[in-house]
Amino acid sequence: MSDVEIRRSWRLCRELRLLAEARSSHLRFLLPEDGHLNTIRLILTPAAGPYRARPVTFQVSLPSDWPFMPPILSAITSVFHPNIARGRVCLNLTRDDYDRGLTLTAIAHALLLILATPTPDDPLDPEAAEAVRNGTWEAEVNSRLTE
Repeated sequence: MSDVEIRRSWRLCRELRLLAEARSSHLRFLLPEDGHLNTIRLILTPAAGPYRARPVTFQVSLPSDWPFMPPILSAITSVFHPNIARGRVCLNLTRDDYDRGLTLTAIAHALLLILATPTPDDPLDPEAAEAVRNGTWEAEVNSRLTE
């Protein structure tokens, strides 16, 4: 195992410990059954907003050069949200504002925040962004969840 791989493994162990310490009714995580830790599932249950008390699952894929490159986020649960569409997730922390010191726990908390308070600027889902702008987003989410 190379020095880089050893450091990556050490960092991943630290990240998993931090996630375990942050576990709550709002944040849970699942590790893959095959033992390969390149993919982690986050189950997030926001405390506010239209997804409050409704679990939303995300997949966090760690590229081989993580933490030097950002993790890749995917939404497993289908949601009506301007920053999430067709599994894609727009979160600046994992794009333009990525810093290799960013923890997976911080990413989970950022996802909880955008689930409760979306940003309609530069959306992945323009229809959801328009609903946020005109104040109908929460009602729209609730109607879609009850269908």
